[in-house]
Amino acid sequence: MTERGFEPLSSQLGIPGTSYRLQLGLINDKWAVRLLKGKNILDSYVFKDEDVEGDFPNQNLIVGWVLRTVAIPNINPHQVMKTTQALTKQAVKKKAQKKEVVPLSDTKEVELDKVPESELKRPQVQGWVKTEGTQTQEDLRKRD
Repeated sequence: MTERGFEPLSSQLGIPGTSYRLQLGLINDKWAVRLLKGKNILDSYVFKDEDVEGDFPNQNLIVGWVLRTVAIPNINPHQVMKTTQALTKQAVKKKAQKKEVVPLSDTKEVELDKVPESELKRPQVQGWVKTEGTQTQEDLRKRD
């Protein structure tokens, strides 16, 4: 069911009004989109370097590829674009999260020193709070 080398960066999101799903990912560190129906992968497209703008592929190219590949007359391109935008947002977010992960072998172990209680700097309370309408037990006894 899975392609060799396809690393999904988004979930499989359905195109409204159809039984087709789209998924964005990477194949050999290049952006790719695949079209699914049921459990079958119908087609995949790997984007060229000039098709990628900034961090993600041109969304118009994805929509055009889907419209050429899907054999449904009168499919709504706007629905395909909305699906593509959601997938692109997911994929860019996941790709950014993936970059931040550092293997444990690259981190060094650090032991923290215990700071003595006398050296801790506690915030100093400034001013005072005026309590109105509250009386202590002694004030109540004096009145009686």
